[in-house]
Amino acid sequence: MSVNGRTTMRPGGFVLPLVLFVVALVTVTGLAFVAGHALDVGRAENLRDRARAVHLAESGVELAMYYLRYPPESLAPGYACPSLSGPIPAGTGGDTISVEITPRDSLHHPWTDRFTIRATGRAVNADREIRGCHTVTAEVVAGQRYFHFGRALLTDQGAELPRGLEIHGDLHANGRIMRWARCRGAVSAQRWVWFDDWRGITSVREWTDAARLPAIEPGDYEQYRIDGTTYDAIRWSSRRIDRRDWIVRGGAVRPDNPGGVVVATHRDRELRLEQDLDFTGTLVVDGDLWIWERGVKITAVEKFPALVVRGNVIVRHQADATIEGVVICGGEIRGEWIGADTALRITGAVISGKGGFSLLTLWNRSHRVDYDASRARIYDVTISYQGVPEKLTIARWQG
Repeated sequence: MSVNGRTTMRPGGFVLPLVLFVVALVTVTGLAFVAGHALDVGRAENLRDRARAVHLAESGVELAMYYLRYPPESLAPGYACPSLSGPIPAGTGGDTISVEITPRDSLHHPWTDRFTIRATGRAVNADREIRGCHTVTAEVVAGQRYFHFGRALLTDQGAELPRGLEIHGDLHANGRIMRWARCRGAVSAQRWVWFDDWRGITSVREWTDAARLPAIEPGDYEQYRIDGTTYDAIRWSSRRIDRRDWIVRGGAVRPDNPGGVVVATHRDRELRLEQDLDFTGTLVVDGDLWIWERGVKITAVEKFPALVVRGNVIVRHQADATIEGVVICGGEIRGEWIGADTALRITGAVISGKGGFSLLTLWNRSHRVDYDASRARIYDVTISYQGVPEKLTIARWQG
């Protein structure tokens, strides 16, 4: 265009391209932000689902450790606990836990104190699609197991308790109880209870569930394990023990036998305790134990029983004994014959596979059981490991 003889340029409209450029830039930035946000949301959901799976797997390890300590009735007792079958629901959202427990058996011993636990957690969405999966493998070591006896007398059959017997502590019988003895404590029975003197009884429960007695066998003590260390008991081939033998007065307690365990191996399957015998440790008899003379004293090492007898504990006429510790017998405690002049005092607890004390043969003199909670707590050295471990320690963790 010419104005007054001059040529001028008309503005070309640069505002529109600028606006279009800004709009395009904002659009691209917004799309990038939306795409990035969507990616972050997906990543966050993945992290959340993975964290859920990790927590589920770790919870599976804790669940397995709990089952090892307190196996449910549907599982075999103690260390025979198998793998937990099938996925375990975790909440109501469909998440699951799978747990496998594998005992690591020793090559030289039938018991087990190490386990490998493999737990897998699976987190799912609302459509039951697996969104996160994680597996943890842990090796755990069980601490020493114990039996805790909470009663002065526990019998696996009905108990007919003789006159002259005093029980200072609670009493339970898997059967009926007929009592001429004196009892100071709570009494329970799987069937009915009858007393001729109710004084001293704090409570009575009839028709209760049967109490489970530990399956302790004399053979469990021939070689026993404490806190992961194996010890051998002393094998005693003689039919009797008297005050001149080297195993009395603490002689059986040694570094390689801290419980002072002596296993009687005489072919007649009985053991006789002679006059003024003072023994420290655990006497194990695969038959009957005879208290043959007066002045017999048996003191258990801490956390060990005093007697483990498959048969009966028989007190001979005019014999007496003091026993400090748990007495475990497959039979019962009785006198040599009806009216035998005997005396017996036990501080700890009595576990009997029959009725505890013989009604007919322990009628005269004084027989007393004093419950002692500290002595009623003993190591579980059974091959089946039925007691409760004090703790489980994680030795190795992977995942």
